[in-house]
Amino acid sequence: MAALVTASTAQASPRPVKAEATAAVTPPAITCAEAARLDLSGVPGAPASITSATVVAPAGNTLGKWEACSVKGTIAPQIQFNVLLPTQTWTGRYLQTGCGGFCGSIGFDPQATYGCVPFTNGEFAVAADNEGHVGASMTDGVFGADPQLRVDFGYRSQHLTSIVAKEIIKRFYGQPAALVLHGLFGGRRPGHDRGAALPR
Repeated sequence: MAALVTASTAQASPRPVKAEATAAVTPPAITCAEAARLDLSGVPGAPASITSATVVAPAGNTLGKWEACSVKGTIAPQIQFNVLLPTQTWTGRYLQTGCGGFCGSIGFDPQATYGCVPFTNGEFAVAADNEGHVGASMTDGVFGADPQLRVDFGYRSQHLTSIVAKEIIKRFYGQPAALVLHGLFGGRRPGHDRGAALPR
């Protein structure tokens, strides 16, 4: 009986809490100006073109007080994307956000990350797109008359943006993202639709 009591007491003893290790920062392998000249025409399944790459100062970054290289581009026919690449704080993580309503424009509003310190500290590279079409507002459904734009809105824009963004990340830092997260906006998009339509 003593042995049983001793074993039970040992199992109930609290385990020592380990301090969370600080993730290592990966610096860029190229400059933001060089990122503007990246050739993405040969990205398999997602040929794209970069329209601009500019440095965003911490004071002008709405996602947090960290400097970023903002890379914007397009994927035919109307997919527009923006990738924010931390220049001093990236720890190998990537987050792709979604968009509400019919979208139609690029905007960063990662609601689920509010209060997430690694995110606000700039440890994530972040991407967003216009959900595959240019619209006057989030309620503009004119694109629905075009079968290709409907497909792009349904799942193609998120998938191709993910491919292109991860390629940009790999070239900018000289290594791929180790952790990839896809946000859920508009109730269930784009993470759910992307996973359902394009399983790995």
